Amino acid sequence: MLGIAALGWAQATPAPLPVPGSTLALLPPCAQIAGPGPRFAPLAQACQYALSPERLPDFICEEEIQQSTRFPGYENWSYLDVMTEQVSFEQGYGTQYAKVAIDGHRIRQLADWHSASEQWKYLSHHYLGGLADLTQFGTDLRVVFTPQNHTSFEYKNEITVRNTPLVVFGFQIKKPTGDTKTSNFMPGFTLGEGEEGSPYTGRMGLLWIDKNTSSLRRIVSHSTEIDPKNPVEAEASSTDYGSVTIPELGEFLLPTAAEMLECLKSGSCWRNIVTFKNCQKFAGKSRILPAK
Repeated sequence: MLGIAALGWAQATPAPLPVPGSTLALLPPCAQIAGPGPRFAPLAQACQYALSPERLPDFICEEEIQQSTRFPGYENWSYLDVMTEQVSFEQGYGTQYAKVAIDGHRIRQLADWHSASEQWKYLSHHYLGGLADLTQFGTDLRVVFTPQNHTSFEYKNEITVRNTPLVVFGFQIKKPTGDTKTSNFMPGFTLGEGEEGSPYTGRMGLLWIDKNTSSLRRIVSHSTEIDPKNPVEAEASSTDYGSVTIPELGEFLLPTAAEMLECLKSGSCWRNIVTFKNCQKFAGKSRILPAK
């Protein structure tokens, strides 16, 4: 089974809403992004949010993944199933997952809290439908701004969507070489059946950022420089961001929806449509202790 694996599982990247007039000093890699001029200021703020997960509270959201496939020679998508789970962000632990279910049927081995890599390994070995990756909670954004990836950015243009001015930036991450793979904290993406030994790819895409608030609105990207021997022909993903109210905590800029697409050279394709909802304060993970 083929899936999408992103390195750096332990971190989440949703960002707090920007504070107008904030004088918080930019992190060094973000200050470097701001260097070319004022029009790169929104991109520098998006970088600041991506690399500052410690500014988030502990919270939990519900995630739903609608999975479908398209067979060679057909244009229409065929339904596979719906996966649901809880996803949490807790300081010191990053993103973790629990209560994974397929079409309402709980997977007992994934009922308790576990890391994304643990989940990926289980699904890739025991589940034969769709994409195994359920970890689109902001990982793509952190990959883009991780300094070790040496991402190049390009100012594209400004557009207006629903009376909101947006600044559009392009980005590109080159496929890591044998010399850079081991030294990078998060050296891009891999395509294959697991994290170990999977071939690396490059990455490129676009970012849409609110010009007035510097809030990220959308990121789209796709894999580049895919090894010719890899059965994957193409892979792409997109994530939408929006203002989310978490009761008792306030408003935060969080992923609200995502889509992942992967096609093989054989012509078969898989698609995941992901939504996040019902975010709430997370008070910590409880344990049931045996009676004495």
